[in-house]
Order: sequence, then C-alpha cells, then structure tokens
Amino acid sequence: MTSVVRRDAPRGLLGELAREMHKLPRVTPRLSIAHPDRPCPSAAGSRPGCAPGRAAAPRSDRITGIAARASQAIGKGADPNALHAAGLVDLLYGSGAGKSLDRAISLLQMAARLSERPAPVLADVAAAYMVRAERARSPRDLLAAIEAAEEALEREPANRAAAYNLALALEQFGLVEEATDAWRAYLESDATSGWAHEAMRHRSQLLALPTEAAAPAAGAPLSDYAAYAAAEPQRARELGWCRVLGAWAEAKLAGDAADAEEHLRRAEILATTLERRTGGDATLGDGVRAIRARPRERLARAHQEFSAGCVAQGLVDFPAAASRFNAAAVAAHDSPPLRSWARMMYGGMSFRMGDMPTGEAVLRDLCATADPVRHPGLALAARLALSALLIRADRYEAGLRHAQQAAVISLRAGEAENHGVALDNISIAYFHMRDMDQGYGYAHQALKHLRPYRTSFRLHNMLGFAANTVGDDGFPNAALRMLNEGVRVAERTGIPVFAAEAYLIRARLAAQMGAAARARQDIAAGQEAMARLTTPRSRAWSIARRQMAEATLSLGSNPAGAAEDFDSAAAFFTGMRAPIVAFPALVGGAQAWLASNRPAQASARLERALAILQNRRDSVHMEPRRAAIFDAARGVVDRMTMLKLASDGPAAGLAYLDRGRASLAPVGRADGRNWEVAAPPGERALEYAIVADTLLVWVVTGRKVELYRARVDTARVVRLVVHLQQQLDAFAGEAELRPALAELYEQLIRPVEGWLGEAGTPLIVVADGVLGLVPFPALYDTRRMRYLVEARPVRFAASLREAWRRAPRPAAASEVWFVADPAFAPSTGFPRLPAAAEEVREIASGYPRARTLVASAATPGAVRAALGRAGVMHYAGHAVFDDERPERSYLLLAPEPGATTLQAMEIARLDLSHLSIVVLAACQTVRTGPGRASGFSGLAGAFLAAGAGGAVGSLWEVDDRLTRPLMVEFHRAYHASSNGAAALRQAQLHLLRSSDPERRSPAAWSGFRYIGG
Repeated sequence: MTSVVRRDAPRGLLGELAREMHKLPRVTPRLSIAHPDRPCPSAAGSRPGCAPGRAAAPRSDRITGIAARASQAIGKGADPNALHAAGLVDLLYGSGAGKSLDRAISLLQMAARLSERPAPVLADVAAAYMVRAERARSPRDLLAAIEAAEEALEREPANRAAAYNLALALEQFGLVEEATDAWRAYLESDATSGWAHEAMRHRSQLLALPTEAAAPAAGAPLSDYAAYAAAEPQRARELGWCRVLGAWAEAKLAGDAADAEEHLRRAEILATTLERRTGGDATLGDGVRAIRARPRERLARAHQEFSAGCVAQGLVDFPAAASRFNAAAVAAHDSPPLRSWARMMYGGMSFRMGDMPTGEAVLRDLCATADPVRHPGLALAARLALSALLIRADRYEAGLRHAQQAAVISLRAGEAENHGVALDNISIAYFHMRDMDQGYGYAHQALKHLRPYRTSFRLHNMLGFAANTVGDDGFPNAALRMLNEGVRVAERTGIPVFAAEAYLIRARLAAQMGAAARARQDIAAGQEAMARLTTPRSRAWSIARRQMAEATLSLGSNPAGAAEDFDSAAAFFTGMRAPIVAFPALVGGAQAWLASNRPAQASARLERALAILQNRRDSVHMEPRRAAIFDAARGVVDRMTMLKLASDGPAAGLAYLDRGRASLAPVGRADGRNWEVAAPPGERALEYAIVADTLLVWVVTGRKVELYRARVDTARVVRLVVHLQQQLDAFAGEAELRPALAELYEQLIRPVEGWLGEAGTPLIVVADGVLGLVPFPALYDTRRMRYLVEARPVRFAASLREAWRRAPRPAAASEVWFVADPAFAPSTGFPRLPAAAEEVREIASGYPRARTLVASAATPGAVRAALGRAGVMHYAGHAVFDDERPERSYLLLAPEPGATTLQAMEIARLDLSHLSIVVLAACQTVRTGPGRASGFSGLAGAFLAAGAGGAVGSLWEVDDRLTRPLMVEFHRAYHASSNGAAALRQAQLHLLRSSDPERRSPAAWSGFRYIGG
C-alpha cells in the first residue's frame, strides 16, 4: 500500500490539498488523496468531518488560497489538476448543501474527461456521488457512484480507492451478494490497513444479515408450523392455502382420514398463529373452519384444483394455472374464502395471459368486496395484481393508487415480502410517469424489504425490471451488478423460466458492453435452462430473449444473421403487446440492416421504433430516455442521414435528421407525418450536426436547402467549446474571449454567411450536443469587427419542425407575473437575491397588469397558480440544471408543506398554451442535454413542452449586477414589440454598447438566448 501511495503521490494543488486534508478526521467514502492508514475509526455518520452527510469542515486560509489558485488556473484553460482540486475543495469544504456539491461533481467529471490518468478522479467522482446520495436521499446517485468506480477500475484494476467505493456503493444500494464479493475483492489487495479493517467490518455485517426462515417439512412438529407463521406470516398463509390444504384434499379424496386430520391440524396452527397477530389475515382460518363445517368431497376437489393451480403458477404455466383456479372457484361453494382466493388467482392469471378485461373485472370486484381488516392478505393480493395490470396497460396513476393502498395494507398485515412488491409496483409506476426520483426511491426501499428473501421469484422480478431501468438510464455497469444478483436469486428459485430469463437478459447486456465471452457463457446457461421449460409461452419468451442476446453478440461479425434475429424478436414482442421491449429490437434491426448495406430495411425498422415513441408521447410525459438504446437510435439516424444525403440530396438528408432529432428529443411535438423542409417566411434556418468527423451545416431559405460539409477535428471542437464555457463562467473579459469566439465563427458561420441574406435577416439556429452550448450571438467576425448579434437577431429551436412554433401575442388583458428572490430555507446553501426583487419592481412598473410573488409568497403552489393565468412570466431567482437528468432541474422557491422547488417534470405536465413567454433570469435554464438529438431539456424545454410560446434563459452562471440592465432593457423592448428574439437582441446590443467594459464582455450578455417562436 505504501509504495502505491508514494508512486502516485499527488503534486501541486492536489498535493497541498492532500496535506491539508490529513489534518482532519478521515472522510468516507474514500478519496484518491486519502491517507491509506487513517480511515474513519467508526461507522459512517459518527462525527463531523468523517462521514458523508455531516457539516463540511471549515475552510482554513490555506484551503481558501488553494481554491482561489485552482479557480484562476481553470479560467486560463482546461487544467484537469486544477479542476480536480477545485472539485475536492467543494466536496470537502463547501457549504454542505446542494449547490457546492453539485458543482463538485461537475468539476470532477470534467477533470476525469480531460485527465491523462482519470482513474483517481473517477474514484473521487464515485465518492462525491455517495455523499450526495446520503445528503439528498438520492439512490440514483449510488448507481452513478457504482458506474464511476467501475470505470476507474476498468482503467486501473489496482486502484484501491475505487475498489473501496465500489463495495460501499453496492452495499448502500442494497445489492448484498455483489457488495460481499466486492469487499472480499478489496481485502485480497489490502488486508492490513485501517481501510482493510473497515472493509472487514462491512463484510461481516453483510454476512450477518437475516434471511427468510425455512418452511417446515411436511412431518415437522406443530410447534415448527407456529414458529414459521410467527416469523413469516405471508409465506405461512401461502403454505397453508397452496400446500397444506392441498395435502388435506389429497388425503381426503384417497380416504385416509388420519392423514387428512394431521394436515388439517397443521393448517389450523398456521391459521391460529396468523389470527393472533395484530392485523393478521383470517382467510386461512376461515377456510379451515369451512372444512370443519362441511368436509365434503366437492370441497376437497376444489382445494385439490387450487393446489394444482399454485404448482402451475410456480412453473409460470399461466394457462394451466388459470384453468385450475377457475375450476376451484366453481367448486368452492362451501368455502367463501377459498372461492375468493381462487377468483383472485384466476384474475391475475387472466391478465398475465393478455386477457386484460377479464382480469380487471375480477380484480376490481375483489378489491371492492375483500375486507382489508379481517382478510388483509386477500385485499392486498387483489390490489397488487390490479396495480400491475393497470401499469401494464399504461394507466399509471390508477396503478399507483392501488399499489399505494397495497403498501399500507401489507404493513398492517406484517407481510414484508408483499410490502416489497407493493413498493416495487409504486416504483415502476413512477418510472413510467417519468418521476425518476420517486421511482428510484421506492425501488431502493423495495430492495431493502425483499433482500432477505434470497429464493424469492418476487426479488428476481424486482431485480430484473430495475436492472432494465438502470441500464436504460445510462448505468450499464450498475445494471450488470443487479443482474449478477438476479441470476443467483433466479437459480435459487429452482424455476427454469426465471433462470433462463436472468441469464439471457444478462447475456444481452454483456454483449452490449463488449464482454463477448461472458455473453456466450450466459447464452449457453440460458439455453440449458430453456431445455427444462414445459410451456409454449415460456419457451416463446425465452427464444425471443435469446435471439436478442445472440443478435447483439453477432452484430459486428454477422449483421445479416443479427438482422433476422432482431426482426424475429421484434415481431414477437410486438405481437405480445410489449412495444417498449420491441423498441430495442427494432433499433438493433436497423443497425444490423445498415451494416448489411440494406438501408431501406434499416429505415423501415427505425421508422417503426420512432413510431413507438410518438404513440406513447401523449400517455407518458417526457418519455424515459433509455440512454443506451437512444444512443444507438441516434447513431442509426446519423448514418441514415449520410446515406440520404448521398442518394437523395441535402433536403432529404435534413428531413431525415430533423425527424429523428424531433422524435428522440425528451420534449417536443414530433409526429410521423411527411413534412416538407422549409424555413418560416422572412427567416433563414441553420441546422448543425457533427457526424463522426464531418461537420454538416444546412441553410434553409423558404423551401431552398443548401448544405456545407467539411472534415473537422471533433475532439478539438469539444475542447474549444468547453474552454470557452469555462472562460464565460469565470466572467472573462472581451479580449480573453475573442480568440475562441472568432475561431468558432470561422468554423460555423463563415463558410455559410453568403447564404444568410443581408444584414438584419433573422436566423433560426438548430444545434444540439456540444454545438448546442455555443453562444452563437457572440461569435466574432474579425473581418467586419463585429459580433453576430450586431448583424442579425438569432432565435433557437430544438428542430426545424419546432421552428414553426409561433408564440401567441400577449392579449391586452393578460396578466404579467414576476417571481423574485424566493425566501428559500437557509439549509439550501444558496444566497438570497435581494437585488432580484429590486429588478422586478423596476421592470413591473412598465406593465399595467403586473403581479409579483416575492420572498415567502413565492411558493411552488403560488407559482403554479400564477402560471395558470399568466400571459408573461418572469422568474428572478436560483435555478439548478441537472446535466445527467435534465427533467430533475428545478426552480428554487419558498417552502410550503411538502415542496420547496418546482421541477422541470412538473412544469412539463402543465397546460401553458396561454403563456406567450417565460423569462428565466437564473443560471443554466436553456441548456441542451449532452447527447445528439437531445433537444432543449431542463427548465426551458419543460415550459415549451407545456405549450409556452417562447422562453428566455441562460446557458451558464449569471451575475446579478449584469443581468439587471439586460432584463430591464429586454422587457422595455418586449412590451413594445411582443417579439422575444428581437427584444433580446436589443437588450444585448444595449450592454454591448455600454461604456462599462464588464457589460461589454460577451460573458455579461451572450449567455441568454431566446428559444421558441
């Protein structure tokens, strides 16, 4: 350990920070500059300065000096060591609140991207995510920590900080077996340090976690049955109904009265113990009493059918199970509880076979009639099945309500496993509703409640769905860890269909990640499990999953074969009414057909995939991104665009790109109709894309389309834009900024300026990814000695189709609302903005119907109400943009019960078609997402998705002093013209012509842009 630390000893700013940090108690999670032998001596959270979630250590003068020098170094260029040091200062010595921690993560991520040796920085990224996970109660950050630590270990397998943080993140998320293995792996490389002692303690705690009690054997003493019912009431109830009373029925029908009585006594002891519990279920007791009252052969046959249905259900033979349960319900006249349970199981099997109407009718009737006080197990099971049905049918809010009711009942009944299932259903509903914070929060709780049940098919189901969601959300390594755990659970269930499913899903993910050997092993294991399947339905699902895995694996070596497998799988999943499962098969098929030089077939598959998104856009606000699949789809769009360019010309290429860009954007008005490429009258449209090393710039004038294309050094463009962003964030002066602005003008504007018309012609810019961060109005023309904004007004759109959006002119009677300086809680770590209140008072005086929400009046509820009436809305306060999850970006507001913010996902659900313009005088409110075809995400995109005509917002951090004159001039011009783009240009020119050098700098005025009509 010592030799590693000496070899990798941090130097410069990091070295100074490491020496200063060693004066403090050690920090967990582990940092790359931590001393190897001085971990926290006790559990995380034991004292300030040691554990995440506690107050940060106060800055010393030396730390303040390190931070200042790091900031200066960043302002001069993209220095990864300075970024690393600045990020650690924010992490260790920041306010302990959101903004400094978010900034720490952002700085560390940037340092990792730029560093020649990123592994130590990635280890610190993982640590920062774990700190935020604890402080913000954000389980998704634990997944980000797993991802960062895995990437660090991929680059440097011996990096102990990364190995330690990986194990800790896995443990905190609740992946018990993966965490146990990760701690063992860490201890293999470090068995003696203080960190090793901590690792041993964590591993011992995991090994000591309780697991489910084993069911008593058939001939076990009655006391064992009583103990089992006391420890596992849900499983005891299931044991009684499915097995013990089934055994009574077999003995009864065989004429063995003594054996029948023994089984009935076992059922009675289970029932009696359950009924003695507070909130315990009495259905089993009522069933036994019905047998005692009328022990007829007909009732025995009903129990025999029910038991056979349980066996068929366990084998995932839904048709056979449905038939048996229906027969049990018909024969169970002498036992109302048996009839109710048989109908409930029949309703569940019906919907799982695709007969939604029958399943829903049966389950709704039981939800209405089952007594949740006396028969909570039955009421709970009916609500769980109904919630799953409604979620499957895309009726998420209704499914959520029933799952929430089930969660309450399961707690009262003490049915821990079913409580985990209820929480899982809640999480699935929230995921589909795009409330990812709630989704991950409930998934985390579900895993906590289900983790003792290591042989449970319910835990297998939960891990499988969660892994798909996690992988789709951009965390493949974390998803693989979940699937590793899921494979072990599936094997322990002893049910072949679960084992086949687990292996084949993991095989496809491994193939996507390039782990070919692992994928082949899992395909073979899945095939072996498939050989044990007995039902056609299970075999069909498994065959389709195997085809997906094999096609993903062979995409590079045998694209024609992969295309056939993808097509077959897509056809199956489409026929099973599982469009979101079919989506990746269609995208994969498009990739494979392209690789086979069959562009027409590729285009057809991609069109069907995009249609799935468009069909769901109305039912799911801000459809989940499914990052890996969407990236693949964007890649296909790019390649098809290039083919269209070559075969059909610039207009066809642009039409294809713009359609894909609009369809894959998280918000927008995409549709599948044919659309003629055209620019709105009187304007010129510029649409930009970088495909591999080719820059494409389309200029559209009316229906005329012209194209410029050139080879570019993509990496240099990225570095140039990132460096420019850093300079603008640091409020650099005009002289410092002009070289980069001039270089970008030469690359992005000069080649096409002859097509842009005379000076004053308005421009529409469509650009995403790194080009979406370019401050186009500030691009500098060295020949004419002027900025682009001096030549013409500029507005932005997410796609050329969206450029036709027209902002409604505010009616004379429409209300104008101003929100300023919300009185948020001090614990947020953000400073109050009293100057913002002065700013809006000055602006509001120019509007005859102005209304204001200031300080404690600016609550989320009040702002939502104002948005419902406003024609113009102005927000002057703090906004937070989430790069990774733009829908979680928010406006910070005054607290009210249950809310302190207004998130982008909430805004997108509003009806703001009456809102002409929203002005977001806050930081980073018109950022684009990081990927291609990402559209406008975050707050501005949410307002547009809700129907607002246009938005003004910022690309980077803004200065109150400089924002005020810009906003005052903007509103003066907008009130006179109702033209957002022209008014913003007038305000920018106002600052540009100032005698104050600070105001003249592009850092003061070019960060704001107008998007919309």
